[in-house]
Amino acid sequence: MKKVMLSVKCDKLDRRTLAFVLEPPEHVEFYNTTGAVVPCTARGDPPPNLRWETRDGNPVKDVPGLRHIRPDGSLVFPPFHADNYRQDVHASVYRCTAANTAGVIGSRDVHVRGSKYFHLCLQDINMVILSGLLREMSSQSLRYQKAFLVT
Repeated sequence: MKKVMLSVKCDKLDRRTLAFVLEPPEHVEFYNTTGAVVPCTARGDPPPNLRWETRDGNPVKDVPGLRHIRPDGSLVFPPFHADNYRQDVHASVYRCTAANTAGVIGSRDVHVRGSKYFHLCLQDINMVILSGLLREMSSQSLRYQKAFLVT
């Protein structure tokens, strides 16, 4: 049996890499009074470019006062007035992508749901419910008393 020695000289190793460091969550829910920040961080060699896109692959653009992308790659939904709610912005599916010469990777779909926050004063409603309940209890009590009334 003949032994063969193989020697390979590599002047330059291919060190291209690409991976998510922080992949965004699958669901993001928030109120218009709180807003939300959806993080997306990736690393690679060379450093990747981050991009957000809609479900159909279109790039996400800033909507002043409603949605913007920070330099760190986070998708931001700032607090907004309830009258400015937009379904295409606040109830949509997004995806973060990272790209460099190693390739392109995409995050899971991120289902975003922003809801309008309503503050209700329940004091008057509670009084109506309470007084209705007392009336109902009183009439039931009278019916009960009549059923056992001995004359």
